[in-house]
Amino acid sequence: MDKIEDYIWDKVDEKEFLRRVIEDDHLDDGALLEKVQGIQENLNTQLRKGVEENYPRLLELVGAIESLDSMQANFSEEMNAVAKRADHLGNTFTDYYEKIRHDVISIENLTKLRRLLNDGSSCESLIQKWHQEKDLLRQAELIHELNSIIKDNDKLKKVKWMNDNFLHKLPQISSQTRSEVVAQLKTAVQTLNASQVSSNLKALSLLLEPHAKQKELNEILDEAIKELDGLFLQLGAQPTIEKGSKLLPQLGHRLHSQLEQFQLLGPDNAQAFARRVGKAIINRVPANAPFAMRLVQTVGKCLLTHNESVAKPIRDALGPLKTSILSQSLANLFAMVDETFDQEEKKAAIIVEKLTMSMKGELASVNWDSELQKEMEASLVKCLKYIGVKVEQQIHLNEETLRLSGRVSKAQSANYQMLSVAHAFSRQWPAFASSLRTVIDPNVQTIVQTMKATVSLVLASMHDENLHSSMGGTSASLYMKELCDHLKVFRTHANQIQPLADSLEELPNFLNFVIEQFLLHISLVRPITEKCIERFSKDLEFLARNGLQIFNCKSSKYLNAYRQIIDFIRRPLSTLQDPDSIPKTIPLWLPAHLLISDSDTQLLLPHESAGWTRAEYVFWFNEHSEVERYRFLSNLMSSYNQSVIAKGATEYVPHYPVIMKLIEHALSTLQ
Repeated sequence: MDKIEDYIWDKVDEKEFLRRVIEDDHLDDGALLEKVQGIQENLNTQLRKGVEENYPRLLELVGAIESLDSMQANFSEEMNAVAKRADHLGNTFTDYYEKIRHDVISIENLTKLRRLLNDGSSCESLIQKWHQEKDLLRQAELIHELNSIIKDNDKLKKVKWMNDNFLHKLPQISSQTRSEVVAQLKTAVQTLNASQVSSNLKALSLLLEPHAKQKELNEILDEAIKELDGLFLQLGAQPTIEKGSKLLPQLGHRLHSQLEQFQLLGPDNAQAFARRVGKAIINRVPANAPFAMRLVQTVGKCLLTHNESVAKPIRDALGPLKTSILSQSLANLFAMVDETFDQEEKKAAIIVEKLTMSMKGELASVNWDSELQKEMEASLVKCLKYIGVKVEQQIHLNEETLRLSGRVSKAQSANYQMLSVAHAFSRQWPAFASSLRTVIDPNVQTIVQTMKATVSLVLASMHDENLHSSMGGTSASLYMKELCDHLKVFRTHANQIQPLADSLEELPNFLNFVIEQFLLHISLVRPITEKCIERFSKDLEFLARNGLQIFNCKSSKYLNAYRQIIDFIRRPLSTLQDPDSIPKTIPLWLPAHLLISDSDTQLLLPHESAGWTRAEYVFWFNEHSEVERYRFLSNLMSSYNQSVIAKGATEYVPHYPVIMKLIEHALSTLQ
């Protein structure tokens, strides 16, 4: 009941409202009817009220509506008239359009006909000019122009009278011109007429598409390759170098000529030709051909004047031949080495001369090719390495051959001769002989080390003699005479060891070692008396004159300064105050050792401070650097300083300040 107004004004769902009304068992029909009637009366009242209020305005609107109807009628009549006129104009326009379109089609057809006639006339004229023209390039230009006209106007060939009269000649004249151009191009290429070749190539470009033009050029290339391939095949079939050599000049001349010819045809064609030549060499010439070197030389000369881009494929094809040449050359050298070293009588001079001549001959055989020569040098390195192997195989250093006493034994002489052979080759081929040094140096050092051990052993025996006694009329101590006897024997051996005799380092270092070891041993003697100093001075002079100068070595630092060293040894130790007053040739550890030896026993000798024997200290001294030696002495003096402080003493040994100056000066100089 309360939603009846919402239902009337369509504010609720009609079906839902009616469903509820039907299902409502308590609905009062009378009340509902009365409610609807009340609403209706209320609406009528409102409607009448609204009409009364708006009636004057409605009257005005009626007049306006009638006026609008009249205007609409007039407008409709005028629009109908406009529509009739528009239809008339449309029909008129359509008629004119159809007439104009027909005229345009007629004009277009006339234009096409005129163009057809003009093109046909041009073609006829061009064909006539072709018959009159003698220059092939000009003929090609005329044919190219003809083809362009026909390509732009494909209806020309459909005009029967044109086709029958002149257009049918186009394929014939094109073929004829192309044949003549190709023939003239071949002639120009063979005669190396660059201007004619250029003209013919332009003519072919006008006559043919790029792929068709290249096909013609490929035919020229095929003819040239066929000729060269035949020559290579004929060359490969020759059984001897003599017969093959007769063909090489002809082949070289032909190859050089054709390379120049194909250069005229452009880089692409020249490279294609070179690649084909390379294949012919690979396919036709065996890698082990007896004339391989002559062939490589001949072809290599042909390539000298040509661009690398053209020459490279042919050079690459020669690679297997070059490899074969190098392999054969190396095999020959190895065989020569084996033969030479297998001889019963092995004289160094003969070995060196024979193998050197063979190696120089192999190197000279390829001096016409820088690349091959460089590779041949690598073969020489391998050969020298093989010589080093052979030398090492025949050197036997053992206890017997390292015993340097008396005359040189046969086994020792054989060892020394092999070392001299290796040394001679290293001097002959210094740039390639690094492998020989790995054979020479260790063996020479082993021999020298053996002698050094003997020197150390003999010098160590000085401490077994009474060094404080006067020598009387003798010129040297017994140990020194023994040492010089050993050195004389070693000189006999060294004279036969050529790498040692010629060494700029090994022999001078050995002589320096002998004097250094002598100085080291005498500086470890305590007490060091005037008799000791006098004895050591005479011993050193005897050593220099009778044991070292016989080696005739001019570059030994200590040997050259031995008199200066003798003067220094004889110098009173009390005068050693300033390190700068000591000659540069004197190692500062020598005065430091001497001052320690001349000091009170509270300052221990170097070997005593470490708890070593003299021999152990000498071994340590020889195995360490100068800096490490002076640091050892510095630590020795520091230990002494701490012992003095620990004892509460107030005085150091008199030489303490000078010793410290020497050590500090040496360390500052070395670091």
